[in-house]
Amino acid sequence: FFTIVFGLSVGMVVTLLIYIYVQEEKSFDKHHRQAENIYRVNSILEMEGKVDNTAKAGLNTGEALMEFFPEVEAATQVLNVGKQTIRVDANIYASEKVIYADSNYFSFFTYPFLDGNADEALNGPNKVVISKKVASQFFGDPMRAIGKSMNVNKNDYQVTGVYDDR
Repeated sequence: FFTIVFGLSVGMVVTLLIYIYVQEEKSFDKHHRQAENIYRVNSILEMEGKVDNTAKAGLNTGEALMEFFPEVEAATQVLNVGKQTIRVDANIYASEKVIYADSNYFSFFTYPFLDGNADEALNGPNKVVISKKVASQFFGDPMRAIGKSMNVNKNDYQVTGVYDDR
């Protein structure tokens, strides 16, 4: 009798944990306007006998997919470069996360802007959008960040947008 009850209990707990895990995995990025139409390209890289499943893809993968598959309407690219050194005036900061993105990034991903225009924020070279937290850290007040300059790896970028990172 104990074995039956124990087995049933373990089965129910494992089933519940699997359900919770699946729900958690399905919940990511649902806040974006077109979340059901956004897909990520994954690649399988094999080097020196090691297999790496990664979200990295070639530079023109999006354009190639749009050319060969008419159901692909648009594409954007994102490059997460991680930690970077950022200089604002005479102050130097270590940023934990820096992401380079195409100019159409905000037509895919929805972030509430506090200042600036999401549709135009990344139009043109050397434009940057920062979070409210970063704007407060670098410029004191998030509403004073627009138009300011910041240097990332010896390249100057103009702040064109501040989004709410809550």
